[in-house]
Formats: sequence, structure tokens, C-alpha cells
Amino acid sequence: MGVSIETWRARIGSFSQLRSKDKFKSPAICISLGHGVGSAIVRIVLLCSLLIVCGDVESNPGPPPKTRATAAEPGDQSQELGEIKSLITDLKQNIDVKFETLNTKLDDLKNNLEARVEEVATEQTRLAEAQHECISKVEAIDRRVDVLENQSRRDNLIFSGIPEAEDGKETWEDCERKVKDVITNKMEIPNADAIQFERVHRLNTKAYPRPMIMKFSKFKERETVLRSSKKLKGSNLYINEDFSPRVRSVRFKLRQCLKQAKQDGKNAYIRFDKLCVDNSWFTYDLNSDKLVSIHKI
Repeated sequence: MGVSIETWRARIGSFSQLRSKDKFKSPAICISLGHGVGSAIVRIVLLCSLLIVCGDVESNPGPPPKTRATAAEPGDQSQELGEIKSLITDLKQNIDVKFETLNTKLDDLKNNLEARVEEVATEQTRLAEAQHECISKVEAIDRRVDVLENQSRRDNLIFSGIPEAEDGKETWEDCERKVKDVITNKMEIPNADAIQFERVHRLNTKAYPRPMIMKFSKFKERETVLRSSKKLKGSNLYINEDFSPRVRSVRFKLRQCLKQAKQDGKNAYIRFDKLCVDNSWFTYDLNSDKLVSIHKI
């Protein structure tokens, strides 16, 4: 049995003449196609041409290319982990070596520093001993110089209160004449004119009248005048021994202690740079500024 016309049309489609509503609605073209296979082919070609002309067709890029996998393969991961572990091990070894070297250097530096500190301490001890020795020697020299100075002054007496010329011009002869006048008239020493002086002159001080210093040619004559100085008590004339500055400072302090001891009813007197109180001997330490007990030498 053959294929009917209806079945054929259902298979290939119906190509009847387009009605007014089936015509292509285009401002430029309106085409009417006939029936049949040839008409269908022509219609398809025309449609494709129209689409290309209209620019409504773009090339199909196709499926996107497969992207490269970002994750490494399991084998690659193991290799990378191994390399990282190796780098960490090397780094640790390097750090250990650096620390060991640093510790060695620090130990050497510590040992050197301890040695230098010990050397400095030894040198400091030596310098302290040397300083103490130098101080002892200087003090011994000072004492010796003080003794020599006092020995050079032992023939001197200082006479205070003798009137001074108004113009301040006095020769040694003028000073000697005034001293002998006091010795003869005030102190009543016989044969005062026979007393010999090496020199008599005023001291360069701010006091007025300025004291006179007398250097005797004979120590015995000096002692005679000193013992007779008690006769000047109650007058404005005073005779004192000539001492070094240190001894004068010590005697100034000792006189204050002597005054207090006599007020307490004790037997006290000063001899040179020492104070005797009830047979106990003292001196004054200028460095510590206090009275210290000593054994009489």
C-alpha cells in the first residue's frame, strides 16, 4: 500500500503559498515561496543569508577548554613536602651551628671579660696600696717638714702690742730699740742691752699695730725673755712663741680645751702641740676636728 499525500505532507511539511500574515515582515524584503522540497531548500538558504546579512549570527566558540588542574598530583605533593622538610632540616642545622658559634663567642668574651675584670681588680688593689703608701709618705714628709720648720723657729719670739710709727716706716734698728726698751722697763730684765738679736722686724699682717718677730742669737736669752713675759700680764703687750701654721692651729684648739679643763678644776697646761690634763696627754687632730688621747713622747 502506498503512502498517502497526507502522510507525506506530515513528514516533509506543508509549503503552501504564504498569506499576507506569513510573509517576512522586513522593511527591506518580503518573499513568498511556493510548495515543494525545492522551495524548502530555497527558504532555508534565504533565512541563513538574511541572518548573516543582519549580523545576528556569531561564531560558536564551542565548549570552554578544560582548565589545568591547580591541585598537584599526590606524587607531586609528597615530593614537595619532602623538599620542604629538607629545607626546614637544613635551616635548623644552620641555626644550631650559628647558635653554637654564638655561644662559643659569648663564652670566650665572658672569659676574656672575667680575666680583664680580675686584672683591673688586681691593678686597683695595687694602686690603692700605692696610694696609701704615697699618702703615708706625704704625711711623714709633712711631719718632718713641720718639725724642721718649728726647729728653725725655735729661736724666735713674737712681740705684740708695741706701738707702730704712724707713717709705718720703721727700720730694723728702730724695731730692736723699741723691743729692748720694753724688755728693760716693762719686764725688768737686767742687762737687756746685752741681748743680741739676729733681726727684729714687723710681720706683714692686717693687725695694727703689727706684731714684731724677734730672732735671738742665743737660745738661752730667748728663754729668759719668754719666762719674764709673765710680768706683762694686765698690759696690752704679749709675747708668744713662733710656731708653724699647723702647730698654731693645734694650739688654738688646745687653748679652748685648756680653758674648759681649768673651769672643771683640773690641772692642765699646754706644751708645744700637746695638752696635759691631770697627767693625761692629748693633742688635736685637725683632720677629724676632735681631741685625741696620746702617749707622751
